[in-house]
Amino acid sequence: MKLAISNLALPAFDHVSLLPRLREFGVAGLEVAPGHIWAAGKPEAGAVAAYRRAADAAGLEIVGLHALLDHQPELGLFQGDRIQRRTIDALAALSAVCRDLGGRTLVFGAGRRRGAMAPKDAWAECGAFLERLLPRIEDHGTVFCFEPLGPEDTDFCNTAAECRFLTDHVDHPSLGFQLNSRAQADNQDTGHSAFAALRGRLDHYHANEPGLVSLGMTGRVDHADFRRHLAANGYRDWITLVQRAGPDPLADLDERIRFLSDMYFREDNRTLRLWQAEKLVAPEIDTRRLRVIADTIAQVRPILQRDGGDIELAAVEGDMIRVRLSGACVGCGMAGQTLGGVRRRLTSVLGTPVRVAPALDA
Repeated sequence: MKLAISNLALPAFDHVSLLPRLREFGVAGLEVAPGHIWAAGKPEAGAVAAYRRAADAAGLEIVGLHALLDHQPELGLFQGDRIQRRTIDALAALSAVCRDLGGRTLVFGAGRRRGAMAPKDAWAECGAFLERLLPRIEDHGTVFCFEPLGPEDTDFCNTAAECRFLTDHVDHPSLGFQLNSRAQADNQDTGHSAFAALRGRLDHYHANEPGLVSLGMTGRVDHADFRRHLAANGYRDWITLVQRAGPDPLADLDERIRFLSDMYFREDNRTLRLWQAEKLVAPEIDTRRLRVIADTIAQVRPILQRDGGDIELAAVEGDMIRVRLSGACVGCGMAGQTLGGVRRRLTSVLGTPVRVAPALDA
């Protein structure tokens, strides 16, 4: 697992000079709340490139965006067709920002109050929203993740199970899955079953507390237990520390990062045994797995070639399989469905869930 922090833990609009210090604390990645660096989350021309240069110079990889609609309360999912279209425009623009920053995940939390709308109608509205949004971001190489939230924050898609149902139902390569510790605590969505169903499907994890206070301060979140479940499920990607900036943010971060490292990154015997087992068998499994993936994609090619398209394997990154579409498949409105069909076929032949997305250089 890799350590990142959210820029919410730094002073708003004025923290670029602090980025080099984060590397000194052992931080490798930065997750960006756009409204915390650009007014209303809308960067001016050249601002995105400048922020990426600053992160690169500090040795930080930008992992994605979150708090997407903070400071834009007029936008949201359940506010009628006109507002929904404006929301989709804003989110598609942020997906392009995420791509240009070198990030991948777009974590969607705020803006999901359904109010008096019946649950059945809310699910239908959400489906229409995603049908409009996802084709607009699939070429960016980003993944749009609904974030489970507590009952005080939203009344739609609160739990991990509900968000997992959504990703399974929509079945699009640009729709992903994210978890955060505060929502799991607020919803009592903990224990083995909450994590086991996500094996191979989790795109990102937030380590945080109710109210986004300093990590570990409420005593309501069992971070050590969450770490054990993540390790047992083979999670190896980013864990982002998300908290609000305090009066002395760097001093507090130094202490909170040490707490997070002790909770999530120390090697107990269980984690060490898993790591050793992977090292002992990985080369044989990877070679066989790669051959199965390549053969399966080769079987799909004639189907697409009949309609003037083509597909080839570009890269295998853990459970993420990147492919390169060409010919008539480029810009085709059915490209998302094509990738979904490839994902289902690969999941079946491999016997484990995988994700399929366009190559980043496509």
